[in-house]
Amino acid sequence: MVLCIADDGRGGAIAPGNGLSGMRERIEAIGGRLRVDSNARGTRVEARLPLRPLAPAIDPPAPDVAAAAA
Repeated sequence: MVLCIADDGRGGAIAPGNGLSGMRERIEAIGGRLRVDSNARGTRVEARLPLRPLAPAIDPPAPDVAAAAA
């Protein structure tokens, strides 16, 4: 999955403590990538996240027919 956020504002310096470092660490921890581009035309933050298949559904246990008849 790719999430992209862009605006026409000029971004600030990428420095520890401004949130981007923490975002990058969390995204990379799950196998993703974070890219930040900033220039005179604007700033763009792009997160690429791996999609994992959903766990198979677990069927509920069958009702106890003998207990239901009692």
